[in-house]
Amino acid sequence: MTEGSSTSDNQGFRNDEAEPFRNSPVPFDYLGDVPDCPPAGAVETNSVFYCCHEYNPAGPSDFRTAAQRNHFLGLDECRRRSYSIMRELRDAKSLKKLYPMVRRFISAGDIVPHHGFVLHTGGRYQSHHSLWLRGGVSMHAIFNRVI
Repeated sequence: MTEGSSTSDNQGFRNDEAEPFRNSPVPFDYLGDVPDCPPAGAVETNSVFYCCHEYNPAGPSDFRTAAQRNHFLGLDECRRRSYSIMRELRDAKSLKKLYPMVRRFISAGDIVPHHGFVLHTGGRYQSHHSLWLRGGVSMHAIFNRVI
């Protein structure tokens, strides 16, 4: 498989095996009360991802985690504090079509190692990934190319 193709095991991404987020020079301050988060399977990457949002340009209410939206209560808190992104444009387009009032735009963004960690989480959309940002990194700065 090529790095740009969907995969269920994070193939094509860098995985340092030694819990790289624990040794990160930039902390995940907002996760301090959630043990083992980001999870051990999360990896750094150099890849293009896609994210849906309501406004163009993206506004303050765009790019929020499930925890920030108060969704998925009672489910895994670490996953609730991650951002939902898609590896494949076709999946972002499907999400936009399913929720046309709140997912009106799609932006592309280049995720690089200093941004944080991703984990392939699949589900309804095969290329769905969860993203945990390092402190000081903004979704708005990454996903700024509306397509």
